[in-house]
Amino acid sequence: MELGHASLTVNELKRKLLECGALTTGRKCELIERLDAYERNANFSEEPIFVPKPDFVEWPNTGFKTLRQEHSEQLPAIFLGPIEGYFLHHQVAERTVKDIKALEKGRRLLQSNRILTVSVCFNKPSTFLTGIVRAAMKKKVSYNIKLKLGNQGEPVNSHCECPGGMGPHGTCKHVASVLLLLVQLTSTGELALTGSCTDVLQTFHKPKKAHTGSPKKAHDIGGSADHRFQDPRPAKYRNKAGYNDYVRNLTFHFTSVSRIDVATRYAYPKANLQAAVMDHDYCQVPWTEYIVDRGNDVEEQAAKDIERSTVQQGKSAIWHKEREWRITASRFGEITAATEKRDMNKLCESLLTPKPLHTPAIRHGQDYEKIAIRKFEESQNLKVEQCGLFICLEAPYLGATPDGLIGVDGILEVKCPYKGRNMTVGTGPNFPFIECVSGAFRLKKTHKYYAQVQGQLFITKRSFCYFVVFTFKDLFVELIHSDTEYFSTCILPRLTLFYEKHYRKYVAASL
Repeated sequence: MELGHASLTVNELKRKLLECGALTTGRKCELIERLDAYERNANFSEEPIFVPKPDFVEWPNTGFKTLRQEHSEQLPAIFLGPIEGYFLHHQVAERTVKDIKALEKGRRLLQSNRILTVSVCFNKPSTFLTGIVRAAMKKKVSYNIKLKLGNQGEPVNSHCECPGGMGPHGTCKHVASVLLLLVQLTSTGELALTGSCTDVLQTFHKPKKAHTGSPKKAHDIGGSADHRFQDPRPAKYRNKAGYNDYVRNLTFHFTSVSRIDVATRYAYPKANLQAAVMDHDYCQVPWTEYIVDRGNDVEEQAAKDIERSTVQQGKSAIWHKEREWRITASRFGEITAATEKRDMNKLCESLLTPKPLHTPAIRHGQDYEKIAIRKFEESQNLKVEQCGLFICLEAPYLGATPDGLIGVDGILEVKCPYKGRNMTVGTGPNFPFIECVSGAFRLKKTHKYYAQVQGQLFITKRSFCYFVVFTFKDLFVELIHSDTEYFSTCILPRLTLFYEKHYRKYVAASL
């Protein structure tokens, strides 16, 4: 017993034993003996084993060519002895013995034509090879292998994708099969490769065998099967009672809920809505008219979006669509002035399906409207902003499209009369909408243009309108203020009555 350990206290002895990984129980004399034993036997641990780092191999990425028989003259002579030594050395020295029969199994792979392709790259003084070898027991599994040969043909490095062939010194049967192939090539000149599907040209267009008989007649040549009338349904659902109704209902429900159109919907005839209305005569309003009301209803944000998306006005498809079921301001005066003698069906027809007009007066107004707006901006020093279709939130069946917006409170309405195009603006048959009051010209309040202007102001929620009349010799401008009381009491009730009594029914009948 050493004096050094005997002079230690019990706590110091236990601390040293803990450092050695030994027990710390027992008397002091037992602790001293145990500590001496651990020091004599180096803590009863084995000497550390230092594994050398694997060689770093720089495999080339380019320069490879498919291995051919003529490459046997360029390859160095490869013998079986160095290959066996390479396998034994790396399996034993590196303690990676996984398959001691790798060479024998590699020979079987070579004999069973499992090597698909091999490529070679001559990078003096070394030779690099890559290959694809199919697995022994699986038809659809193959492994990529890599080889590096020295200048004497000896294996230097190898790698395979299989678990037993990890580089840089893989010793699996797939590596062995390629090495044995190289031995056979350099010794006999024979190259036993199966070849991959891309090694040869495609033969899809070539018949399997030549036709030796007489040519076939055209009417005897069978065509491909016609699948246009093939029933895709399972056999248990074919000719099942009610199945067609099930598909029809499913199609209509899907398109109505998802808003996605499908071609199957057009295989069914259109529903007779008018006959269905007769079956539901107990409703307060026929539900076809209810459909029209629902189609016109819009939220405030939706109305703003429609106005912004219809700035192109007549050039916008949305503008035409949103106007279809609504009464627009340009027709307010005509509708409010209609009497019982007026044919209401023709009036409704002109609203729902207006015929395109190409009269000289219409073309003149379209051609000179922008010029009139530019002249107005120059003379009044104002900026006109383009706008789209405004929808009345209180009465969504009404709409208006002014010729422009001015600031936050004004709108613009331009008229280019064809008959008075070469005259100055005044009263008379060429300007039937103008009257003279106290020596000043103004728009007649009894004319349909005045109802149009007040309707635009009411729907757009603006305070005033610049009414402009443009001719080649004059530019007339009148500032008209909004008269909400006049519109609400004189125009709006008549428009509502016409819509509910005539126009809504006419639109509903066309569904």
